[in-house]
Amino acid sequence: MRPFFIIQIGDAWNAASITPASMSASTSSSTPPPSILLEGFRCLMQFLVGEEADYLCGTTLHARSPERTNYRLGYYLRKLRTPIGRCSVRVPHLLYFFPRVPIVKRARRLSAGILEDLAHVYNVGITPDKTAALIKTLWTLDLSDDLLAALVEKLTPILEHWLSDSRSGCPDRLDKPSPPSSSSQAQAVETPASTATAFSVY
Repeated sequence: MRPFFIIQIGDAWNAASITPASMSASTSSSTPPPSILLEGFRCLMQFLVGEEADYLCGTTLHARSPERTNYRLGYYLRKLRTPIGRCSVRVPHLLYFFPRVPIVKRARRLSAGILEDLAHVYNVGITPDKTAALIKTLWTLDLSDDLLAALVEKLTPILEHWLSDSRSGCPDRLDKPSPPSSSSQAQAVETPASTATAFSVY
């Protein structure tokens, strides 16, 4: 049975950092509730680990391409622990290992940066520059201008959807620009990866 991976994000928090107490503080700070920020963080991580898999495979999921260099073998759930709560991200298994610093490991060194950026996005809205900054913070592979532009174009509607749902009182939707089907609205269940993985090559 494959064990869970617990990631502590932001080991050291200074007085100005986001904490659960500050999340529920006065409305003058305009800080969104922890559940909303945590959902935004999950959406961001879920998008990036999927794009990382596409990059390492040389093409998108299920695509037939002569440029394909790797294959997905299902996925496993990785549980992410942050100072404001926990969330689960579906991380694709790849057939061939590629030496790199995985995005989920990069998150260990984020401190409060990503959560503070998401709080800022919640208050003032999303912009291409802010989306690009979030990607650059977490992306660990080569990032050309064309790839960055493509990632920004894909991530922007996901964050806009998160903002729309959060402000309408529905912060627990999935990270998709269009409303998900009723069968996919549930969050990832925290079960061992050995029972959650579908090992089919695509």
